[in-house]
Amino acid sequence: LDTEQRALLDNQLAWFAYEHGTKEECEEAVGWAHEAAARSAEPLPVMDTEARLLIRLGREGAARAVVKRALAIDPHFEALEDLKARWKLG
Repeated sequence: LDTEQRALLDNQLAWFAYEHGTKEECEEAVGWAHEAAARSAEPLPVMDTEARLLIRLGREGAARAVVKRALAIDPHFEALEDLKARWKLG
């Protein structure tokens, strides 16, 4: 797999963990998402996944920081609108 394909796969696995995983699986998936965002030319969808995993794990402060970094890249990224409103960011 090339770098983008690997980032996409890691994001898909992380999203699956978000939707169906145990707490331990979600903790592991945060790492996958974080690394995938760092490798990806399109990090925003992966940052969305990472933020939602962190919220599910009760780590609101860390999730907010991820959303703020994502919004610095694109303040109009549609998938983050609910989280942007949640924390009144922008």
